[in-house]
Amino acid sequence: MVLAAAALWALAACAPRPKGVRLMLLGDIMLGRGVAQAYVGESWESALEAIGPLTAQAHLTAANLESPLTFHPRAAPVGYDLRAPPESVRALSGSGVSLVSLANNHILDGGQSGLTQTLDVLREAGIGAIGPDGEVVVRQADGVKLAFLAFDDVSQPLDLNQAAGEVRRARAQGGLVVVSIHWGHEYLSVPDDRQQALARALADAGASVIWGHHPHVVQPVEWVQGGALPYTTLVAYSLGNVLFDQAGPPATRRGVALSLTLERDGAHAVWAFAFVMDPSRFELRSADRAARLALQASLGPAVTVVR
Repeated sequence: MVLAAAALWALAACAPRPKGVRLMLLGDIMLGRGVAQAYVGESWESALEAIGPLTAQAHLTAANLESPLTFHPRAAPVGYDLRAPPESVRALSGSGVSLVSLANNHILDGGQSGLTQTLDVLREAGIGAIGPDGEVVVRQADGVKLAFLAFDDVSQPLDLNQAAGEVRRARAQGGLVVVSIHWGHEYLSVPDDRQQALARALADAGASVIWGHHPHVVQPVEWVQGGALPYTTLVAYSLGNVLFDQAGPPATRRGVALSLTLERDGAHAVWAFAFVMDPSRFELRSADRAARLALQASLGPAVTVVR
């Protein structure tokens, strides 16, 4: 892990440091099942320490948390169970993750009591949460106000009119609106028609950044012209997995951290840092050339993977 962290320090140093709010966005983090078993008796702080050099470059780092952090029993006797031990929160706090989206199809794996405990655990660790209650979370840095919203289109279809209305209300409060959305289909390398339609509608409503997750593989990043803003909206359809015990295709073990600078007129200076997960130890390391090229191809020309 020391070598991986050092490599990512070198990568982070390659990227320019422009003025404005530096926001780091990550994909799916799951701390239960096989990941939790791997860290029995081990330090949770080491699980994501390789991304620490990247988060240190940002004012704010956000990720999608797929695991309720709870000891409460599972809510359903069948289906996936992604509950994680509450102490696994140290993987997040130790790596510099400061905000997580909980609007996804697994956050109620421990029922409402599990969600309540998750919120308590995150609060005690100093980590903010967006969703699933729909409340706007506001953060401000370097004179720029950010309003975060989170939506889930996987558990049940998202009411698009309602979501657009929430974006418009957040936009009316001033600042830039960053939307986290759980959407799409697992393992698809391109966004489906619904993702693209949702992205256009949310951009039209005034979202400055749309940050997606759930496919567990990297999908393209693109700029969308919305009707409510004088500038284009940055849409990251999926940033892939960060940490997961998924027995899926090799692409599920590759992900990117998306670094962007936000000013009052939207997103600028967008870069991607590539990493891969070692499935034998559930640790992250910097991506080799082949993985970087594959991730660049997945992201498309709107963003550059920084070596």
